Formats: sequence, structure tokens, C-alpha cells
Amino acid sequence: MRALLLLLLLPLLSAAAELMVTLPEQATVASTQIVLGEIASVQGDEEIVARLNAIVLAPAPIPGQRFSLTPGMVRVKLRQFGIAPDDVMLTCPDAVEITRKSLTVTGASLVEAAKTWLAANLASATGEELSLVALTHPADLQTVHGPLAITCSAGAGIGALRSVQVVATVNEMDVWRGSISFRLRRYAEVLVVKRPLAARQAITASCVARERREIPSGSDLPLTDPSALTRARTTHALRVGDILTAAMLEMIPVVERNQAVTVLARCGSMIIRLRAVACENGGVGEVIILRNPESRREFSARVLPSGELELCE
Repeated sequence: MRALLLLLLLPLLSAAAELMVTLPEQATVASTQIVLGEIASVQGDEEIVARLNAIVLAPAPIPGQRFSLTPGMVRVKLRQFGIAPDDVMLTCPDAVEITRKSLTVTGASLVEAAKTWLAANLASATGEELSLVALTHPADLQTVHGPLAITCSAGAGIGALRSVQVVATVNEMDVWRGSISFRLRRYAEVLVVKRPLAARQAITASCVARERREIPSGSDLPLTDPSALTRARTTHALRVGDILTAAMLEMIPVVERNQAVTVLARCGSMIIRLRAVACENGGVGEVIILRNPESRREFSARVLPSGELELCE
């Protein structure tokens, strides 16, 4: 009977004796657990090897940290599994340094994603160049390995400052969330005053030059086309180097306030001309108020291209 039992156990003992487990000095795991089969070479009976490969030795370290696995830890796990350590040929250094496979999300990649998104969503005028200078510089982040996705959305914006809300996910889990701020600078080829101009002075193309300049935040839209200067004059004194805007100019009126003018009054086929005084400035086609210098009576008339006015019916 005893001999028969030995004969039945002999295959199992032989399989156990042929088991070989070899571990390296360093290993990297991808999951949240350290599994023997992922870090070691296990040889022997296929059925037993498959079960040994599935042994969980310890939790995996978090990304950026290390875990030291000793031969004693491996023997304890083998014993718990039901394998006598003496029946396994274990080849293992004094400590196996185990790290977890990780992904480094650089702060530069977060800034670049936010910058690209913001540039695509900023409106710019024709010929205008936009420059974005990052004011926020996130630190590099080491996280679990997996597919990285960075999504952006609009943040606050005051004057030249713009911010972008950024969310970075790995394996569809948030690993970074925050706001990245930028200083927005606009550049364009604009009209610049090249000699001093007095208030209400007529301005022509010879008074300005085209230069590429940074457009101050919050300023009026600068002028870029010299044709905008036709029949224009300054609203106030301008200095050399001022960027010209529409608010700095006004059309030179055909008729000016307090100017003596001729008014045409039509009566059938007859045209009567009378003198009056303009109570306000007026351009061609505009209806302005006039005053009869003798009666002091006020009335309305339309400005003609000739400088005369036509009485409104």
C-alpha cells in the first residue's frame, strides 16, 4: 500500500522538483499588482507553471516609486500557494527592484495644447498677427500608463489676459485639471502719425506711415487703409508715433457751425437764394439747423455738394 502511494505521488514530486523560477534584478509591471508571471521566468509542468504565473506577490508601486522584492517574499508566496520552496529551484537576487510602467505628462504639452486651442478660437482682423505668451507653467506629471487625452475649454478673459481650462485624462481618468493663462499680443501693419498734428488739422496720406506695431489692449481699432483719411481732420492734437484710430478723426464738414451760407428755396420754377448762419456742422446730404440772421428764426436745410444748402419742405 505504501509503495503504491509513492508511485502515485512520484509524478507530482517529480514535477515540483523540476520547477525553476528565475527573477531579474529589475522589472517593470503594467498593472496595479505584481504578478509572478509578469516579472519572472517560470519553467516546469505546464499546469503548475500556469498557476504559478498567476500568483500575486504584492501591490504594484505607484508611478515614480519602487518596490523591493526579496527571495523570502517569493518563498512565502510559494508556500501559501502550496508549493514547498525546497521543491523549486529559485534564482533571485537579494532584491528585485520593481517599478510600475508610467507615463510622463509634461507641463509643456499641457501649455501647447491650451495655446493651440486658444489660437484657433481667437478672432483676428485681416493681416493681424496674434502672439500668446504663457503665464502658467505646470510641472511635469508622472502617472499611470495608458492613452492620454487633453481637452480644453474657454476660461476667463480680461483685457490682454486669456485663460484656458485644461483637463488631461489617462485611461479616461482625470490626472490633471487646471487653468492655464496667457498674455495676448496683437500685431498689425497700421497707420502711424509721423509728424505732429494740431487739433482739427486736415490729415493726408503724407502725414502718416505704415508700420507693424503691437496694438494696445482695449484700444480702438487702428486704421490700416490710407483711404480712410479722405476729407478727414484730427479731433485733437496728435503726437509723432501715435497709432491712428477712427476715434482720432472726423470728416471735414462742408458747412461749419456759425458759417454764413446760401440757402436755395424752390418756388415752382423759381429759385430764391437767401443768406443764413449754420447752427451746426454738416456734411454732404446731411440736414442741419440754420438761423435767419435778421428774424432769428431757425429752420432746416440739406447740405449740397456745392456747399450751398437746399431748404427742406
